[in-house]
Amino acid sequence: MYSYLFKIIVEKGNYRDSVTLMKVSNEVSKLKGVSQAAVLMATPLNKRFITDAGFEGSEVEKAGPDDLIIAIEAASGEVLQSSVSRVEEMLSSRASMEAEEIRPRTLASAVKVMPDANLALISIPGRFAKREAMNALESGLDVFLFSSNVSREDEVELKEAAKARNFLVMGPDCGTSIINGVVLGFGNLVRRGSVGIVSASGTGIQQVSTLLDGEGLGISHAIGTGGNDLFPSHPVRRRARRF
Repeated sequence: MYSYLFKIIVEKGNYRDSVTLMKVSNEVSKLKGVSQAAVLMATPLNKRFITDAGFEGSEVEKAGPDDLIIAIEAASGEVLQSSVSRVEEMLSSRASMEAEEIRPRTLASAVKVMPDANLALISIPGRFAKREAMNALESGLDVFLFSSNVSREDEVELKEAAKARNFLVMGPDCGTSIINGVVLGFGNLVRRGSVGIVSASGTGIQQVSTLLDGEGLGISHAIGTGGNDLFPSHPVRRRARRF
């Protein structure tokens, strides 16, 4: 029987989006001798998650939301080291691919490159999300806000700004939407059709949309709202009528 060891590494200021980190975590978890692995940003929720999974230490407690946590439990020190190396390799490979692509450095330059764009997908640390989302609204774009840890005050300000401009802000903490057949965030490719979905749950949208697809029904739009409660005059509810 294995006597498992664990290793925790905190990389300060190494922000990565959650889609990339989920892929890395899944890949490393499949390695022989690895019992569990988590590669994620040190948000309060994620820190609670890895602590509950048995990864405890002062480095986790001190980590901030812009810090990257690599937590691995494995059968031996050799497996631990090779697993950490694999994580670093995957993250470096992704960073290299991104560096080779020609990408606008600002929202304003992106709009110039894609003048017909009508929606911005934003996935950055929560404390910067309001600024970029507001810039997107002012540039005439609807917003899919993947970022979490956005304050309620910032969310209200964004929603009111969107309402005044007749735009839509999906999120913050919005994981899934399907707009005109295009999947945003996490989602499944499903047929187009007449059924519309509005949901706070990304996994709920995925489950319902795939079940409908399996029954031969298609999706017109699936609008994710993020995790916070809606009320009757909420801008998302009012804005959803446009689609």
